[in-house]
Amino acid sequence: MVRTHFDTQNCSVARTIEALGDAWSLLILREAMLGHRRFADFQAELGISKNVLTQRLQHLVEAEILERVDAGTHGTRFEYRLAPRGKDLVTVITALREWGDRWVFGEGKEPLVLVDRRTGRRVPPLRIRGEDGAPLSGRDMEPRPGPGATQDTLRRYGARAAAQAAAPRPAVTAPMEQGAAPVDPRARATAPTERGAAPREGGAGAQRGGPERGPVPALRTDRLRLVAPSAAAWDAYRRFYTDGEASRMYGGPLSESGAWARLASDLGTWHLGEVGVWAIERADDGETVGVCGFWQGRGWPRELTWWLLPEARGQGLALEASKAVLRQAYDGFGWTSVETYMTDDNHAARALVLRLGGEKIGRPVFPDGEARDLYRLPRSMELVRSRGPDA
Repeated sequence: MVRTHFDTQNCSVARTIEALGDAWSLLILREAMLGHRRFADFQAELGISKNVLTQRLQHLVEAEILERVDAGTHGTRFEYRLAPRGKDLVTVITALREWGDRWVFGEGKEPLVLVDRRTGRRVPPLRIRGEDGAPLSGRDMEPRPGPGATQDTLRRYGARAAAQAAAPRPAVTAPMEQGAAPVDPRARATAPTERGAAPREGGAGAQRGGPERGPVPALRTDRLRLVAPSAAAWDAYRRFYTDGEASRMYGGPLSESGAWARLASDLGTWHLGEVGVWAIERADDGETVGVCGFWQGRGWPRELTWWLLPEARGQGLALEASKAVLRQAYDGFGWTSVETYMTDDNHAARALVLRLGGEKIGRPVFPDGEARDLYRLPRSMELVRSRGPDA
């Protein structure tokens, strides 16, 4: 089959693919990054034929990705070492490795892991970050013509970039350590919610601010984005609420129509002028993995509620999202107190509350006639490193 060439395209991705060549070239670079340098070592590790290996090494040398270095006497032994261009591909190979670990092998089944030689600790995942250090996903970025754009590239992307630049954009707050930056207090809204149902467990009561309305504030943490619920969150709602075990503390299991009603209700709470729940999205891929925010039924105290899909648990995401929302409550909405309560068998909620530094202040009887432990969460958002697993 004739190989297609991309060396004339005005695109860095296409030209990089052209420079790398094919899958064998990527695997050769993988081995070079693992410390292999000799022809025989590459062949032994990859099981590649001599002819193919010779061609790929020659291609990588011509592309100035590898350097052919005389390591013997009188040219009898050569090594192939990473040139500066090749060293810059470490992030590319690492990104491929991380993608394969996540989507091919799965968490806990990684063939190899990278550790920092200085500390022996595992290297954190690669992240694309903005100028302010906040992680970015594909939704946060847009292509615009660069200084090397040809007329064709300008035609393809120039008009699109101009239209996107002119479109209004929602305000996104700058991130803060271990939580999202607070939104202006004028963004809060406090019209009463009349949901008329028993509260979803795993929540925290909070006193409201003044009666002012505002848009749904977008929050951001190191790994998460918290946004208003939308149809994009439907699959997460459907999977969660139709799973009887996952949604046991939240009134589940529900039918798909019931799950849709819950999504519509969570979205409608914001539009009625009341603060509500945020959909929790992973910052790296935009996938919805749960919700976190405030809810209040008639006659019940306001609570901080959250849920996560089963596969998103055990990673500290509920803790991270809760801290962001609590910071917004205190510093953005201007609330003076946040309290939490849960039934005796909701062990996961209790563990998370303790990690947030919750202090038990009583055991009142709630409108359903059931007594629950009541905790007050401190204003300090420092993490309490004890008492229970990550949520």
